Amino acid sequence: MNSAETIKHSGEVIGVEATTVYVKMSVGSACGSCRARMVCGAAEVAEKVVEVRTSEAQTFHVGDKVEVALQSHSMGVKSVVAAYVIPLFVLCGVLFGAVSAGVSEGLSALLSLCGVALYYGVLYLLRNKIGKEIKFIITK
Repeated sequence: MNSAETIKHSGEVIGVEATTVYVKMSVGSACGSCRARMVCGAAEVAEKVVEVRTSEAQTFHVGDKVEVALQSHSMGVKSVVAAYVIPLFVLCGVLFGAVSAGVSEGLSALLSLCGVALYYGVLYLLRNKIGKEIKFIITK
């Protein structure tokens, strides 16, 4: 994986379990130069805790300074599409479909917001399956 394409964040280990390392990341000035900063959820929060599943979890200790990166650049793109692009299409599709069906504009807007809420609800219910696909790499 090319390091120019990789989105990495530095952090500190705050917890270790059998196969999981919990890393607290403080988002800093690195986000200013990142091309994905406008759509990245990490840029919106000062601190973020990430669960990293690894078979080498026992080699990490609380307080260790580590770097966390996505295993594949395409996973970052898939995450952005699932979180931002698809909901936009759901919103527009329901809105235009309802207006075309003769529903009032106010009710159409409410229905489109309900459609997006339903989409995010389904995404929430599938979080464990999605979490298995999005893998992070942790290095000391």
